[in-house]
Amino acid sequence: MNKQQKRKILAALTLSACAWYPFLAQAAEKTSEDLKEYSLDEIVVTATRTEKSVLEAPANVQIISGEQIQERGYLSAFEAVRNLTQADSLSYQDDGGDYGTMFSAIRLRGLDTGTLVLVNGNPCNFANVATLANIPPEEIERIEVVKGSNSVLYGPQAMGGVINIITKKPSGKAEGVHGNVSVSAGNQKREWGTDIRTGYVNFGVHRNLNKDHNQIEGPGSTGNGIAELSIADKQGTRYYLDAYLGKDLAFNYSRSERSYHYQKGVYKKYVFQPEDRVYCESAYDNFGLIYDSRETGWRGALGYHRLEARGWYPPKDHKDLILKGYDVDLDVQKRLALADGRNSLVLGLTYTRENMVRDQQGLDYQESTRNSFALYQSYDHKFNDRFNMIFGVREYWVGKCKGFDSDFQILPQVQALYKVNKNSSYYVNIGKSFEMPKVNQLFKARLNFEYEADPNLKPQSSWSYEVGYKFEDEKRTFNADVFYMNVKD
Repeated sequence: MNKQQKRKILAALTLSACAWYPFLAQAAEKTSEDLKEYSLDEIVVTATRTEKSVLEAPANVQIISGEQIQERGYLSAFEAVRNLTQADSLSYQDDGGDYGTMFSAIRLRGLDTGTLVLVNGNPCNFANVATLANIPPEEIERIEVVKGSNSVLYGPQAMGGVINIITKKPSGKAEGVHGNVSVSAGNQKREWGTDIRTGYVNFGVHRNLNKDHNQIEGPGSTGNGIAELSIADKQGTRYYLDAYLGKDLAFNYSRSERSYHYQKGVYKKYVFQPEDRVYCESAYDNFGLIYDSRETGWRGALGYHRLEARGWYPPKDHKDLILKGYDVDLDVQKRLALADGRNSLVLGLTYTRENMVRDQQGLDYQESTRNSFALYQSYDHKFNDRFNMIFGVREYWVGKCKGFDSDFQILPQVQALYKVNKNSSYYVNIGKSFEMPKVNQLFKARLNFEYEADPNLKPQSSWSYEVGYKFEDEKRTFNADVFYMNVKD
């Protein structure tokens, strides 16, 4: 976002199946039992914030079930989304784990920072990216992936799409205590974990140790240069908690801890000369409190996520660099049924507070905080049994922070769906998106190693145009879309 440029992204054709195996010209045949699990009749809420079947949602929607994740042996939601949805990704670890503040990320529609990650509908992005490795796969009920612009309903970080991780929820009934213990070992990674479930609380902890990676950078053709030769003692621990607080009230918490160290040095005439070891550790916490009443149509979500990452040279009390911060997200919405339930109206408001601190001992200390507010409205009108349209708009206010002025944007969106028959439908999705520079992007180094806001950073906006087709019968499932994005970066 530090260059003025225009990007145009055109996808010629995307083919995918409900089970998300790649297709060529033909869709693979499935048994009736397979279709029952991966049917387009499955209900999703992420695409429109209302309950719709996949066939009737005017967007490219894919569902990954917890059973699929378990059967294929994926170690995280990151692996499942990357492999089953044909999504672009940036990964620093196989399971999507992070190296300090270097976040692995899924890039829906190919945008670096345009994918919003939700946990049970609650945003968990930090600095416009989010880790998908916090929640153990054993705790995932399903993952809903919606590709395409959805900034009207979910804000500026949903320029490329939305990933909603839905966890297994306690039933609220006395069911005794049960659980499992898992252990795995291989030549690259060793992992153990335990999961405990009751009718009111689900809890688990998982820990992994990774193989050391040596000589990951060679001397190159010149035989000279800087090298970070090895990464060692890479390990991580994940915790999660889901609690039943009432009929319509739930609480969830997850924490991810990771640490490693690497050897710095230089090559001189092809000979490696070691210098300092650099140690890194990070911790990421995500809290969510969610109220959702189907009877009244009210839904509220309060989220708090916090990051702290440190890098230092021994001894440990000499902290070389500290990055930490937090985000607070509040979302309140009301769903209204109109015309005897044929039409619907969603009204909502959001508040977000972002904070980031960069503290490099002996050099500089920088902190920035930004507040933003939004109202959103989405009206779904059913003209007849085959054709309906959705008209949406978001009014978005961004507060002033260090280095950036305040801003105001109106983001419109129009969607339409035509159901040809019980097996197929066409849809159109047109919308505008908007994204402010990340809070941590104001930390631009000067020659004296102090940091300041980058005056060249500007907001980016885009218009997205998408046309899609969905088909399903007793043997085949087919999904195709063509999209065009005009991004002013």
